[in-house]
Amino acid sequence: MAKIDPAPGTDQWFARQWVQGDLRHLLRQHGQRWVYDWIKSWKAQNPLDFGPLVVNSHRRLGKSYLAAILGIERCLRAPFQEARLISPTDELTEKISQPQITKILRTCPSFLQPHPRGRQYIFSNPYWPEKGVSTLTLEGSEHKKGNRQRGIASDFLCLDEFRDMEEPDHLIDEIIAYHFVGRKNPLLLIISTPPSTMDHPMVRRFIPEAIPRGAYKCIRATDNPDFTGNDKRMVLKVCRDGEQSIAWRREALCGTIGDVVRADHRRPDWFYPRVAIDTGYDDYNGAVYYYIDFLEQKLVIEDELWVHRQTTKSLKEQLQAKANEVFPCPLHSIQYEGDLPKQMQADMAEMFHFVILPVNKTERDVSIAAFRNTVKQKKIIIHPRCVNLLYQLRNASNRKDFIRKEDDDMMGHCDLLAALIYGHRQAPWSANPYPPKESAMVVGQHRIVIPTDDDENEMQVVETEEYRLNA
Repeated sequence: MAKIDPAPGTDQWFARQWVQGDLRHLLRQHGQRWVYDWIKSWKAQNPLDFGPLVVNSHRRLGKSYLAAILGIERCLRAPFQEARLISPTDELTEKISQPQITKILRTCPSFLQPHPRGRQYIFSNPYWPEKGVSTLTLEGSEHKKGNRQRGIASDFLCLDEFRDMEEPDHLIDEIIAYHFVGRKNPLLLIISTPPSTMDHPMVRRFIPEAIPRGAYKCIRATDNPDFTGNDKRMVLKVCRDGEQSIAWRREALCGTIGDVVRADHRRPDWFYPRVAIDTGYDDYNGAVYYYIDFLEQKLVIEDELWVHRQTTKSLKEQLQAKANEVFPCPLHSIQYEGDLPKQMQADMAEMFHFVILPVNKTERDVSIAAFRNTVKQKKIIIHPRCVNLLYQLRNASNRKDFIRKEDDDMMGHCDLLAALIYGHRQAPWSANPYPPKESAMVVGQHRIVIPTDDDENEMQVVETEEYRLNA
């Protein structure tokens, strides 16, 4: 006789889900399940890659609950698994993580209930073909700068509220990365609301590194139906400056500049290659290598040059070498433009036959406002290799002049950002790089229609005219 599966929602069905280590049904319908399904899909495609996966989520998504679900699932599915949920402090572990575990285990069948040992939960499943136990451990990261995590192994590890952890670079690079050596199907999950400073490694490093690997997920409150209109009204009622406030944009909209960072934009065959430069000596020389994708109407920055204390000759050589690397065999000549002293400009032209055109520096505030508007319209794409440019975009302060952070060599005077703003103002948005006739492209049609003889509500086309670029 064929085995009949229990009907969904019955006690037998819930028990089977627990036995199989599938607790998706305990999650909220939208935001939590979106993240859960994305993690499972990514891991199925990358079984040997431990990540990290980076989840940038709005406040009150239920991050700690979701992390607890994933940790318990890992312990239910096989023996000899080590799962860890790491919070910023021991206090937060006891205040947030442990209550979530308790809440979830209320629905666990008695024969699968783990044996608690302090902040450890020892799981065993009678249906495993191999006898053994798996352990879920809850800890804070602050003790001795995370050194309590040294010398141990993990199969699943979640850094919950990563934004508040001390020395997160040190924690991952020198301690946690070694947890996964020799483990099968390991996973490191970073899940957090955005940090209050864009200088935080989550924004400066881990999000840009995760994006090209498809290992980044952003869940905004306005995209998540679980965050209702009433929730939004309640929050904004007490939020100074409403939807324009920094708090709302960070905590609800997950505000970072990740939307402009992409490594997968296909460069068109025809474009005008450009280099925008802001020069200095003790201050840095910053140059951005960009073009306008004419059909997409996007400004695409593919690389950067960030050097200081260069002679005129060495700067010229480095600018040109980088340009030849970024734009090999361009179909249009490379144009250089920048803010540089007139003597250097003359030396470049007379001594080295290298022309850098001057940029328009008037009405600086207008240039910055126009640039911000282009970013908001998502018309700028920056390759993640532009590490210094992205850092400056996240941390620049628009005062009388861009402000240098003390001992911050990635910031300088925001010279790369200044170069990008110059380039944005000079950019040939309306210049068509495509050749005439041979590559004429249909961009629209003009049609004349009239009613048919049989039915005045039915229309027929009597003339069509195509509009072409370069025709």
